Amino acid sequence: MDEPKDLASRLRKDHSIQCLVFDFDGVIVSLNTDYPALKKALRRFSLRDIGADIAFDPLITGLERLVALGGEKALGGAYSMIEEFESNCPGRPSVNHPIVDLIGSEAGTKKVAVFSSNTRKTITRLLREIGIEELFDVIVALEDVSRHKPDPEGINKIRESLSMDRDRMIYIGDRAVDMEAGRRAGVKSILIPDWLP
Repeated sequence: MDEPKDLASRLRKDHSIQCLVFDFDGVIVSLNTDYPALKKALRRFSLRDIGADIAFDPLITGLERLVALGGEKALGGAYSMIEEFESNCPGRPSVNHPIVDLIGSEAGTKKVAVFSSNTRKTITRLLREIGIEELFDVIVALEDVSRHKPDPEGINKIRESLSMDRDRMIYIGDRAVDMEAGRRAGVKSILIPDWLP
C-alpha cells in the first residue's frame, strides 16, 4: 500500500500513466454514511413500493434485485434515498488532503476521473465544496452504470470517454472490490490505506 508521497513519486517516475481514476468515499473523502440505517430504509422502501422483501446486503446486490423486480422507477427512488443518506451523514465529511493535493498536482498533465458507488449529486457537491470539481475530466457514479463494482463497467466507460489505453490508466481505491474492478478492467490498481482522520 502506498502513502500519498510515495504514490506521487511513483506517478512522476511512471510516464506511461496518463489517467488517474479515483474511488470517492474512502479515498477523496470519508462520508460517514450510516449504511446499516440506509439498508433498513431501502428494505422498507422495497416492501412498500414493490412488495418485495430485499435485504440490500450487500447494498449493490440489493439494488440489482430491486431494478429486476421493480424497474427503473423503483431504482430511481432508491438512488434518491441513497443521496439523502449520503447528504445527511453525521458530522462533516473528512477530506483526504494528501489525495486532494495529489489530484491538484497531477490534473493538467494527466486525465483525472472518479468511478464511485456514490451518487453523482453527492460526488459533484463535495468536489465543488472542496474546490476541485473542475479538475475532473469524467465522473462515473452509482446511477451511471447498470453493473456495479467489482464489474469494470465504470472504468471501461471512463476509458472509452477519454479514448485511453488500459495500460495508461491507474485506479486508486480503498477496498478489495475496487482492486477487483481494476483487475477485471485490465488497469493497474493501487489499494490505499485509511489515510483519513
